[in-house]
Amino acid sequence: MNNFISHGVSHIVLAKSIKMFLCRKRLLLSGLAASAFLAGFGPIPCARAAAEPESQNGRIEGAVRYVSDSERPWKFSRYYVKDSEKGFLAEAVVALENPGLRSEPPDQKHNATTIDQIDFQFVPETVAIQSGNSVRFTNSDESIHNVMTTDGERPFNVSMPKGGEYVHVFKDARGIAKPVRLGCVYHGGMRGWVFVFDHPWFRVTSRDGQFQWENIPPGTYRLEMIHPAGRLEWRSEIEIKANETIRLEIVVSPDNIRASKR
Repeated sequence: MNNFISHGVSHIVLAKSIKMFLCRKRLLLSGLAASAFLAGFGPIPCARAAAEPESQNGRIEGAVRYVSDSERPWKFSRYYVKDSEKGFLAEAVVALENPGLRSEPPDQKHNATTIDQIDFQFVPETVAIQSGNSVRFTNSDESIHNVMTTDGERPFNVSMPKGGEYVHVFKDARGIAKPVRLGCVYHGGMRGWVFVFDHPWFRVTSRDGQFQWENIPPGTYRLEMIHPAGRLEWRSEIEIKANETIRLEIVVSPDNIRASKR
């Protein structure tokens, strides 16, 4: 009987001790929360904090494809179409156009761009940047080269020996219709293009013709594609809806070849 009473008392004492510990813990946490609030840190967030609202913007996943015509051969296909059956087109410039795009913040991915001179070619031939960004020109050939343009507000003409380097800031946004054309005064066959935009919604297609954008504000846009080397053009209106992904394929053919060079 005494043992039973002793065990009962022990359980009561243990229960009271646990209760006091939990009370002290709650008081300690309340004190920390109050201290944090008074110190200017605001309330301590709960474990089940409200989820941040999802982005209301849209997304585009696309590709550019060239469809050949045996009666109208396109002489540039061997350079820019790696798989003649699939026809995916490399180095095509794709851009969205809409007056509201100019207010969008710059895309930091386009800050560093290099065009080298290799085997008497500009590599890559085609780049796209946002106005205010720079292009670094280099020369990896043994021969002396030159990089020059007469386009834009700040034309330049710079000779470049082996290992030479020249950095130019492009401030004049000319859009997809008026790229800055590059040349070399020593080698007339060398050519290149720098597209300068006043918004971040542009891409140059990869070797497999792919391009994509994320976080596009909903609205109606003009989607344009230009392949400067092959003089191909395409454009169409497109509607971007909130939280939707548009998957599209831009298909071009000899019908899309410009009648004359710009």
